[in-house]
Amino acid sequence: MPAYKNYTILLFATLLFGSAKTSFAQQGTFTAQQDCQATKALRHDNPGNIRIEVGQAYNLLATNKEPPTHYLIDISDAPVTNRRWVSIDCGTVNSNVTSAEKSKKQSHKQKAQADTQVEADSIENVLAASWQPTFCATNRGSSKKECKSLRANHPAATQFSIHGLWPDDLNDKNIFPCYCGNGQAVSCRTKQKAIKNITLSNKLWDQLEELMPGVQSGLHLHEWSKHGTCYEDFISGDDKGADPEEYYAETVALIKGLNASAVGDLFANNLGKEITLKEIKKSFDKAFG
Repeated sequence: MPAYKNYTILLFATLLFGSAKTSFAQQGTFTAQQDCQATKALRHDNPGNIRIEVGQAYNLLATNKEPPTHYLIDISDAPVTNRRWVSIDCGTVNSNVTSAEKSKKQSHKQKAQADTQVEADSIENVLAASWQPTFCATNRGSSKKECKSLRANHPAATQFSIHGLWPDDLNDKNIFPCYCGNGQAVSCRTKQKAIKNITLSNKLWDQLEELMPGVQSGLHLHEWSKHGTCYEDFISGDDKGADPEEYYAETVALIKGLNASAVGDLFANNLGKEITLKEIKKSFDKAFG
C-alpha cells in the first residue's frame, strides 16, 4: 500500500445504507402539494410504494444540493427507512434557516462554482469500495453486465470491489477535483464524457477484472476520466501526475489491503447475516487505527 500519500476508505454506494449522496442539512417543514412518490434513493427505490399526501406537512431533513432538486423528508411509518426523497416540484418548504445561514450557504455555493484552484497540501485520496452482491440487488445495479454475470464462486461475491480512487480537496467539502485531463481541475458536479480507451498491462487488467467487476460496463474508463486524471496532480517532484497503469495499480493495492484486513474478514465471515455499524467501526479501528 503506497505509504507516502494520504488515503481514507469509503464503503461506497449500496454497501449497507443505500446510495451515498451529498446532502445539506435543513430544518423546517415540507408541505405536499402533489401526489408524488417518496423514494429511498434520490430518484428510485421505493420500498412500500410510499407516496406523500396532498396537504400533509412533513419534517424537512435535508436537500440534495444547493440549489436543490430534491428534499429529504421524514415519513414516520415508511418501511426500511423513514428518510425519503421527494422532488421539489411536489410541495413547498417552510425553512427555519436564518438570513445569516442563507448568506453563508450562498457564499459556499459561489465558492464551489468558482473553484478552479486546489492546494496541494489539501488533497487526500478516498478509496470508494463497494460490496458487489448488494449493489447488484438494487434497481440501479441489477441491469448492469457485471451483475448479470455475477456468480457465487466469483471473488466479487465474497470481497470488496473497487468503485474508484478519488482525490479529495479537503479545503472544500463540496467537491472532489475532477476531470483534470482537459486542463485545470473542475468540480465533480460537472459532467464530461469518459474517454473511450486506456492502456493497461495484461497483468493489471486481469486483476481489475477480478477486483473491479464494473470494467464490464466501462466503469474503469469513467473513473479514470473523472478521478484518475487528477491523481497526483497536486503533489510536487518527480512523482507528480500519473498514468492509468499507476493509478489502477495503486488502487488494486489499496483494495487488496482492505480485503486482507479485519474489515474484509468481518464481511466475509458474516455473509447472509446482519452486522452493525458499531462492529464495522470496531473493525476499522482494529485494521487502520
